[in-house]
Amino acid sequence: MQQHSGQHILSAAFVKEAGANTTSFHLGSESSTIDLDQSHVTPEEVARVEKAANDTVRKALPIRSHFVAPEEASAFDLRKPAPHAETLRIVEVEGFDQQACCGTHPRSTAEVGPVVVRGQERFKGGTRVEFLCGDRALADYRTTVSRMRFLASILSATESEMVATAEKREEERKAMGKELERIRRELLVLRVEDWMSESSDGKLLVKVVPDAGPTELRAAATALTAKPGRIVLLGSVEGGRAHLVFGCSESIEIDMGAILKSAAPKVEGKGGGSPRMAQGGGPGTEGLRAALEKAAALVRK
Repeated sequence: MQQHSGQHILSAAFVKEAGANTTSFHLGSESSTIDLDQSHVTPEEVARVEKAANDTVRKALPIRSHFVAPEEASAFDLRKPAPHAETLRIVEVEGFDQQACCGTHPRSTAEVGPVVVRGQERFKGGTRVEFLCGDRALADYRTTVSRMRFLASILSATESEMVATAEKREEERKAMGKELERIRRELLVLRVEDWMSESSDGKLLVKVVPDAGPTELRAAATALTAKPGRIVLLGSVEGGRAHLVFGCSESIEIDMGAILKSAAPKVEGKGGGSPRMAQGGGPGTEGLRAALEKAAALVRK
């Protein structure tokens, strides 16, 4: 009854404050929604609507039901046209809303309790509004306050400082992420010369690099192929995907882009690039070594 009557009050408030009509509604087990015929409803309009709805609740207006014949419906100022029926039931929020309805309602708006708009989004050319009424609104308030206080303790901030502190922490996290990425690239470049000793002739390196992303592989390939006479075929698995980076020195006449396009299907992916440097990958992580072996065979050929 709280959610249903709250929907009546909220829909009437949207008409009065925002000129938006309700086209449909859904009363869910946890929250409810109404769909409006307006594609753009401003936050200021929503605030006015919410205030008007709660003003109506505080006034404890009577909610009455009237059973009338269809021809008597014209005596009521209905928010929406009445359906065709032998007998109509008109639910009236005194002085605020009149609507044909067969649902259950309390005796007055006071029993609806607080009306809270939780969010809105564009939906099928209109706007979908999520709302809570009465006991649900109070339960949501208690849960939200509990979460805020828990987050405030984690951030070592007061509730009023939470947003600013969280924004600062996020900026610091992004800066630290960039710095970590730079350090990992530099460390990788320092290690790559040792890798060439793994190749049989010091010219062709085929290697799976653990826990490296495509940016790091490219940095390593660039550093290695800066010296003449080298071809490097590097692969890794990161984020559930296989990554491939192939490169060669300027002195070598070979098309790394073409080789990568031939090898990438082994990892169920694709890629490409220039004759000197190519990059790609795919979700087929189990085929990483097969991709590197195919590329090595093409290079040797």
